[in-house]
Amino acid sequence: MKKILLSSLAFATLIQAAPLGLVTHTEFGYIQNNGNTEDETMTLDAKLTKEWEKHISTTTLIGQYGTENNTENKNKWIFNTQYDYKFIDSFAFNYLVGYKTDKFTSFDYQAFTGPGAKYIPISNKTQTLNISANILYSIDAKADIYSSDGTDTGVIVAYPNTPSTTDTKIIGSGIDDKYTGYRAALDYSLQMLENLKFTQVLTYRNSFKDSKNYFLYSKSGISSKISDIFSAGLSYSYDYVNLPQSGDKNFDSVLTATLSLDY
Repeated sequence: MKKILLSSLAFATLIQAAPLGLVTHTEFGYIQNNGNTEDETMTLDAKLTKEWEKHISTTTLIGQYGTENNTENKNKWIFNTQYDYKFIDSFAFNYLVGYKTDKFTSFDYQAFTGPGAKYIPISNKTQTLNISANILYSIDAKADIYSSDGTDTGVIVAYPNTPSTTDTKIIGSGIDDKYTGYRAALDYSLQMLENLKFTQVLTYRNSFKDSKNYFLYSKSGISSKISDIFSAGLSYSYDYVNLPQSGDKNFDSVLTATLSLDY
């Protein structure tokens, strides 16, 4: 009989010192399947915010790593850092730097940077809503892709498989797509009940050169207080690429049950 063990350890630490204006939040998730299939998936979602006078610095790191029957099948990292200068409490100019790498897509990496603005239309004890938009310069660095029959419609030799001497390279890493575009982002939280909270993060990145070349990332979460410091919850992330390269799928999604610690 197939035994499935679903365990998740997610911890959130909240440290706010008035002189430093420092806030950190970290979540760690773990999923394991045992039996006919041996799977492990680990997730990391960390956020560090530093605020002083009219300045705010926010850094986020998202990581996903997994194996199937002791063979790596997931290795993704997303890093963003943003600096905001507040003119008023509800409006700020900002500058964004982002980087993403995923071994199981045909991009060596994706990077983008550019200026923008952030608007906070809602901020109270029940709800918070941040909306931001940036003009970006982006680089999508393509990885080497090999085909067993030399065409992009044939059998793709995908990572972690190693191409043989008879396989043909059909896309080279030297072919990088460099373009200007924009990014829109939404960060929302709702205290639905005294012990029940909903959060939603959504980002959309597009190219001015080709409107079909866009990327969407969403993470939804819900958590319920079970004690003063512990919460139980569930999160779902969805990473979508509208124009995937040869052999890639359009999307990648992860559903994780969580146990949270707030301190």
